Amino acid sequence: MSPGNAAEILILIAGLAILGISSGATTALTGIRRARLWHLFSTDREAGLEFEAQIGQYRSSLVVVRMVALVAAISSAILLAHEISDGLWWAILIAALAVSILQFFVEGQVRLIAAKDPERYFHGIAIPLAVLRKITRPVTRLTPLSSEAAFSHSLEDGDEVEKPLEEVREMQEIVSSPDRPAVPDEAEQEMIGAVMELKDTSVREVMTPRPDMEAVGDDESFDDVIKLMTERGRKRVPVYHESLDNIVGIIHYGDVLKAAHTGQKPAIKDLAKPVLFVPEFKKARDLLRDFLVKRVHMAVVVDEYGGVEGLVTLTDLVQEIVGDIAPEADSEVSMVKDGEAVFDGQVSIYEVNDNLETSLKGENYGTIGGFVLHHLGRLAKPGDRVHAEGVQVEVVSTAGRRIRKVRVKRLAPVPEQPPAA
Repeated sequence: MSPGNAAEILILIAGLAILGISSGATTALTGIRRARLWHLFSTDREAGLEFEAQIGQYRSSLVVVRMVALVAAISSAILLAHEISDGLWWAILIAALAVSILQFFVEGQVRLIAAKDPERYFHGIAIPLAVLRKITRPVTRLTPLSSEAAFSHSLEDGDEVEKPLEEVREMQEIVSSPDRPAVPDEAEQEMIGAVMELKDTSVREVMTPRPDMEAVGDDESFDDVIKLMTERGRKRVPVYHESLDNIVGIIHYGDVLKAAHTGQKPAIKDLAKPVLFVPEFKKARDLLRDFLVKRVHMAVVVDEYGGVEGLVTLTDLVQEIVGDIAPEADSEVSMVKDGEAVFDGQVSIYEVNDNLETSLKGENYGTIGGFVLHHLGRLAKPGDRVHAEGVQVEVVSTAGRRIRKVRVKRLAPVPEQPPAA
């Protein structure tokens, strides 16, 4: 064997080894990210975002390393195959096939090792990986594969192939980490259940409906806008042009303050940043992923015709997960007695059914307020009553044209009359 052949074999082996190790590193980063990000975002969002960026940078570096290793392995394999074959094309075919088969087995075995204990695997390669990250940083900055794109790609790939059983195991790993009890407590179990339910919850169910939205026109004065945001405690407010169906951006309180401190009073439309529009039936879990990947906190919800239906924020999604766990955090439902309760008018039909064990259908409406309006056929006023579908609903209070509170009472089933003789 000539010295040239020995060098080619060494390059081939090294390339395959690097491919396997980097593939395992990607698997380990994915495993660490899921549990670590969950913990960080629930305790310190800034730390979570910093960790997310680091993971993205590592992933970008691994992409570059894998590309270089793959090119080196294929090139050396082609040179080796060319010496034992009659033509260049046969050499390329043989080399590509051999590298693909070897890569499949090497990467598969390393991925299995990394998946069993991702933290231990990552710690074993942390130093060389940190060096590679510094070496490849100039390249990763120039390539379109930014940390955000890499992070987004990993999320999408993982979520597309996730199965319910795998999700449950993931949650179990999170709550059984060293700094948590071996068995999840009741609050953790409820939180896990809430996260699992997010994939079946539509954005429409958690959004702030259009009548409750706070927005400003792009022609409003700078002073009026800063006064509104300060008095209402709003960090972000949608900006519209002429009508609420034409939202042109989101204005941030920080940008308003910066302008105020410099003594400037720019036009509101000049401060507005791009807005994220989402369809009303988008799943809440998918939107949460978009929020984290794109680093935005607010989205405008639109219907199938493009009309604005409402507003949803990152806080809304977080409250959907943890809101029911905090004691007395939810005043939308007040049980009076068994089979009777007072509900906020915007409470969903499904929540009424859960609390009172009723079976309201909600085919043409989504809330208990919509149920009342549907059966009344007109605007409601306090004292109005509806008897339908086995319940009695009394309007307790209204605000303008909206129903604020209703009292719902489950009615006893009417006994069937015996057939006439």
